[in-house]
Amino acid sequence: MSVTRTFLTFAVLIISTAAQAQSFPCSLARKPDEIAICRSRELSALDFKAATWFAARKLYVTDEYKARFIAEQRAWLQTRGLCGGSYDCIKNLYKDRLSYFTNQNFPRRSDAELEAALPHGIGQCVETTIAVISDRAGHDIRIPLKDRMGTEVYYSNGGAQFSYVEEAPVDRSRVGDRVRMCLVSVPKNCPQGDNRGKVYKTWNLRTGEVWSLSDALHMCGGA
Repeated sequence: MSVTRTFLTFAVLIISTAAQAQSFPCSLARKPDEIAICRSRELSALDFKAATWFAARKLYVTDEYKARFIAEQRAWLQTRGLCGGSYDCIKNLYKDRLSYFTNQNFPRRSDAELEAALPHGIGQCVETTIAVISDRAGHDIRIPLKDRMGTEVYYSNGGAQFSYVEEAPVDRSRVGDRVRMCLVSVPKNCPQGDNRGKVYKTWNLRTGEVWSLSDALHMCGGA
């Protein structure tokens, strides 16, 4: 399933200040590294991307590896704290962390495990929660950008939906919102082992808004 191949992103509280941090609320920033991140738009953007990528990968790593994965993230945050308020030190650490998330081959749950929690038949629905919302580049969708790169939304049950354009109902959703996902179409005549292109209709049970998106940017057999 495509969601095991595509990893881009965990959103918790985002507080508007001079910049917006992702992994912690700026209103509670007390440590020098946290204050530096909240004062810099570039560091805040890196913090958001690193946090979303960590959260997205955490959805798919094996149960056996998850505890180690979380412990590694906590250790990295402690290392970040050693930078104090140094902009260059924090920036370099984030770049190294993003490179690690991109290049590391994490042990991942099987397609069968992931699909077990998703709807199987046309019209079947399941309830889950939103785990990650970002654009395709891992940016915070709530910060206006000139060239926004689509939409990605990941769910706690391992499902995901993608779009090349901004999806307003998704943009108005929040991490933690409860949703109902229903399978509405399945691709046909796919190569063996490639079943990308399932379309899910998703209701946000908080906002009442609905969107229908595929679980991949390309149909099975495509790029």
